[in-house]
Amino acid sequence: MKYDIGIDIGVASTGIAIVDEEGKVLEATSSLYSEADAASNVERRNFRDSRRTKRRQHTRIEDFKKLWNAYGYSIPESLDNNVIGLRNKGIIEKISMDQLYAVLLTMLKHRGISYLDDAIDESNYAKGIALNQKELADKLPCEIQAERLEKYGKYRGDSIIKNGEEEEYHSNVFTISAYKKELEKLFDTQSKFNFEITPEFQGAYMKIF
Repeated sequence: MKYDIGIDIGVASTGIAIVDEEGKVLEATSSLYSEADAASNVERRNFRDSRRTKRRQHTRIEDFKKLWNAYGYSIPESLDNNVIGLRNKGIIEKISMDQLYAVLLTMLKHRGISYLDDAIDESNYAKGIALNQKELADKLPCEIQAERLEKYGKYRGDSIIKNGEEEEYHSNVFTISAYKKELEKLFDTQSKFNFEITPEFQGAYMKIF
């Protein structure tokens, strides 16, 4: 005997029916699910963006490790956790290769943002970014972060700081170009003390960054 299967796909349900060649319904069922909406689409898109960001970060880190090994450098067994201190030290004086590795690895994990579109509104987040841009006129990200860590005990995340009668909005969001400027200063300083930090290595790392 011949059977036909009919499927009806809707935005919130799917119906299935099996009929014989005489048109008699032998079996019928349906499945209900939540209807898609704009909020759900945003949530799914955010999840996709998060997964994509993690994949790209993983790729950068693996490429950096290959680059480090390719130049004959040894990957340290343990890393110095005081990366803020190392970043500030590295732009003015010599640090060890193990310490440099820790800094360069961390910079690949936290590269900043490539745009400032979010800074045009009046939100606290936007005000924090605007303050960062103002301070970057004569400071590097590592210097701003170190100052806030010493003065307020933290630099990560967003916070509201009382500055007299006014409120100051702090955000740890900096642009990629700001971090790039910091890296260039770091390489310029370290290459004066260590001839292993060649222009070729610097260029290859910045390409990964």
